[in-house]
Formats: sequence, structure tokens, C-alpha cells
Amino acid sequence: MNDLAILLIHYNRIELLKKTLGSLRKIFQNEVDYIVADDSSSATIIKQINDLKIKLIQNEGTKGTGGNTNSGLLGIKNKYIFQIQDDFEIRNNNRDLIEIITNVMNLNQDIDIIRFFGVPKNLRVKETRIYRGYKILIYDNNPILNFPYSFNLYSDTPHLKRIEFHQKYGLYHEYPKMEWTETEFSMRCLKNKATIASIEKINNIFVHNGEERSYRNKSKIKSKFSSIYLQCLKMLFAYFIYRITRVFPKVLYN
Repeated sequence: MNDLAILLIHYNRIELLKKTLGSLRKIFQNEVDYIVADDSSSATIIKQINDLKIKLIQNEGTKGTGGNTNSGLLGIKNKYIFQIQDDFEIRNNNRDLIEIITNVMNLNQDIDIIRFFGVPKNLRVKETRIYRGYKILIYDNNPILNFPYSFNLYSDTPHLKRIEFHQKYGLYHEYPKMEWTETEFSMRCLKNKATIASIEKINNIFVHNGEERSYRNKSKIKSKFSSIYLQCLKMLFAYFIYRITRVFPKVLYN
């Protein structure tokens, strides 16, 4: 068993999965363990996944993004988990990448997550560290000081974490909506002061190929919360409700 497992979260998008997996294998080759968590895709797709010669964790019924991710996480024993949705293709030719990212985690035991895609440029950096010429950016996890970008601190886009991470912070809630799952977990990371970082030269090494086939709800109607600041004020209000009641206010996100 390798130190690093790459967990691919998948449902019925086999061509995107193949592209993502192919790009990862070019860089990491056999130095990592590849695992697919599948949310009960069709039998035809399951056969194609089995042809990829990769460990498959398959749900008997559809659990949604949170439940499917949990199934994958519970099947991993490796030291580190690189969690990736099936539609994120890596674009990096650095063969030392696995050494860099695992060494950064080894040498910085306080870091819970390293992000590799879509980190907002305006997130407040509270500390910068250096590893072999690479800048490690530690982000501020104070929801007030980092407003209005506080709730973009965590994302289920590609990220690296330790096997102990979900023992420490818990697994994902298995909500029917992907947005609820990700938003609640983001609030949980803020509430528990999770330490989230990126590495400057490699903090945007993925391409999102599945934007047009995303499972997120996309409304064409412009809501009253369309302004970024109004959205964030709503989020801040929801966060304080969450902190007081310990219950995620789903009604605000219907």
C-alpha cells in the first residue's frame, strides 16, 4: 500500500472519469493507490470501470455526493487522501509532485487540507511558509476577517488531506443536494478552525472538464441574492444559526 490514495468521486460520467484517471496516471503512475467511489452507476459503466483495473467501491443504491464520498473515505487506509471529482483533469508535468505535496504535509502537521483548484485570490493569507522554493499559503479561517470570501475556504474540488482528517472533523452529511453538503462542511471547517492551505506554484493544476455536466442546480432566474455581498451576508447569517443550533439551516438554501 502506498502512502497516498487518490479517491475519485464518480457517477455515470465514464468518459470524464477516464480522462481524469489517464491524466493522473501519467504523473503519479504506480506510486499511489487509485480508488473510485461510484454512486450506483449503470451496469454498463461499472463494467468499463472494472476494465480500468482500479479499486472500485460501489454503492448498492444512490447516496448522493456526500454519501458516495463517505463510502470511498471509509474504504481507505492510506496515510493521505487526494480527493478528486471525476471531471477534474490534472495539467502538470512535475514528476516530483507526489514528493512535494506529501513532504509539505509531513513537515507541517498543523495543515489539515491543501487545495489545488479554484482558491479565491482574495482569501486572506495569515501566514506564508517556504518549502524548497515553494510558497505555502495558510489561509485565515476567521469568518469575519475574511468576509466575504470566508465560506470559499473549503471546497470539494481537488484537495489533499490526512487519513485522520474525517476522524477529527467528521464525515460529510448525506444531504440530497450537493450544495447543502459542501456548504455545511465549509461552515464546519470554519467553526472548528480547520487549517487550509495551498502551494502557490501548484494551486491551480486542474482543469474542470465537467462544468456543463455538473450535478449542481443552476437556475437561470436571477435571485434576490444574486449580489455577491448579499449572498455572503445570507451565508454569514446562516453560519451564526449553525453555530448556535448546531443544525445546518437548509431552508435558506432551497
